[in-house]
Amino acid sequence: MSIREFCSIEGLEISYGSELALKEINDIVERGNLLASLTASLVVIQVINGTFKGTAQNITKYDWEQFGEAMIGVNKITRTRVGNTAFDMALKTTGKEYSFWKCIYESTL
Repeated sequence: MSIREFCSIEGLEISYGSELALKEINDIVERGNLLASLTASLVVIQVINGTFKGTAQNITKYDWEQFGEAMIGVNKITRTRVGNTAFDMALKTTGKEYSFWKCIYESTL
């Protein structure tokens, strides 16, 4: 679901500044997703590196709690950066556009 669909406001006309901010948010989300994918890929490489027996041992010995915390951290960073952008845009806009950015900001809390 896109941000515009999530925070749909009847009759909303997006300014050029808001268009740029939406592009920035999409870039932030894409980079966050890429970072999460790379983090997960590195774990898979670390776990399966070596022999089959070694892989079985690596799976049981891997610090899955730390991995989970890292993945949660990526999500928190992404949400915070999106929220910061939305907050900045809420300060710069009025009317329906303000309501739109306020909705986005509140969805990141």
